Amino acid sequence: MSNKLIFIGLGLYDEKDISIKALEEIKKYNKIFAEFYTSKLVGTNFKKIEKIIGKKVEILSREETEKGDKILKAAKTQNVSFLTA
Repeated sequence: MSNKLIFIGLGLYDEKDISIKALEEIKKYNKIFAEFYTSKLVGTNFKKIEKIIGKKVEILSREETEKGDKILKAAKTQNVSFLTA
């Protein structure tokens, strides 16, 4: 089985806006990255997002996101999801 990299939108306002399908999909992935410099969910914070997902989320800086090395390296050995607002 090959590893996957999936991009998932979190919705518009808070952690409750994430779709059920997206939530189910995130739970299948080993490593979860997120970026919040482009857009922020003003009604929540990443701790609440981690709680609803049930997994640790690694927040990336703008530079780390744009460079992409960290994400792609992780995706070579495990299933990775990338969350964005």
